[in-house]
Amino acid sequence: VAQASGQEADYIRTRAQDNDFYRKQIVDFIKKFESASRADVERLLLDKLSDGLSQKQKMSKIDNLLAGMRRTDIIQNVGSRKVSKWVLGSRMPDK
Repeated sequence: VAQASGQEADYIRTRAQDNDFYRKQIVDFIKKFESASRADVERLLLDKLSDGLSQKQKMSKIDNLLAGMRRTDIIQNVGSRKVSKWVLGSRMPDK
């Protein structure tokens, strides 16, 4: 439908990537720069998240990604709740 109506770019912008894509972005950032603040993660992901999401939904998505990665020890928060500093955990993926 998108192709037939010339809306291919809009379709790509509004469709969501899978969570593995976003997790890999975060891990790659931390590997390169040793840590990431919450602001770093937001700058990294906000423009990559679906345009179909509201700003509040995008922030919730980032919250959920970070929480899930923390629970599985892919990343650890070594900062405070207000000033997060994310580093790689013991179960960092090899990819």
